[in-house]
Amino acid sequence: MRTANRIFDGLQGADSIVYASQAAEWQEAYEEAVREDKKNGPGMSFMIPRDHFIRQEMVALTYATSRFVSYFAVVEYATAGMSKRPEPDGWIIDLEREKALYKTTCHQEDGSPSPSWLGQGTKFRVEDFLEVCDKESVTAFVALYNKHLELATKSAAFRRDPYAEYCKEELVPLALLGPAGWYLAVYLTVKGLAVHLSEFSSHAGRNCLRRASAVIPVIIPYRELEPFMQPGPLRDELLRS
Repeated sequence: MRTANRIFDGLQGADSIVYASQAAEWQEAYEEAVREDKKNGPGMSFMIPRDHFIRQEMVALTYATSRFVSYFAVVEYATAGMSKRPEPDGWIIDLEREKALYKTTCHQEDGSPSPSWLGQGTKFRVEDFLEVCDKESVTAFVALYNKHLELATKSAAFRRDPYAEYCKEELVPLALLGPAGWYLAVYLTVKGLAVHLSEFSSHAGRNCLRRASAVIPVIIPYRELEPFMQPGPLRDELLRS
């Protein structure tokens, strides 16, 4: 776990540098907007200063063995005007290689990035682990997600959760996620792969990301993901579990 925490600290440090740069850009844009207000009269600025440009709302260790660990976090981003946008993020770390296995863009045979939007879902891959990079695999992955989302609605946890039905109705379906391809986080848990969506029909629905939910994330058992898995030690470990 010391190795895992050292790598995780490094990842967070790198993120902090990026966040600090974004915050500086935001402050510069705000100051420019204030100058424009003074020049053109009040009411022109659409920005407000941020004491906390980005805030981590929750973080959890979700999977740990001697070789692999996985973390999950929800980070809240300040956006234009008064908005704040929580986003899920997930990390899978190979301790032996001291490497984070990132969710990345699929690529075409010539090495160029592949269009992520297929009309029936979003393509993505996780380095050295998972590939959902063609029409057939996207369709099959969406079907698996929908199957386990529906199973979650029949669970005792769903019946106990006063917000679960609302959050399920507010979720934008996986098959309709936009072309950017980054509207979901994936990470490991003991029971299966967590698929954590972050697009909702309304701004209020995003509050579903700020608390534990019976339907967010959806957990897909590893055995059912075998057709998408790439050969390697992580695949071997998860299929043995």
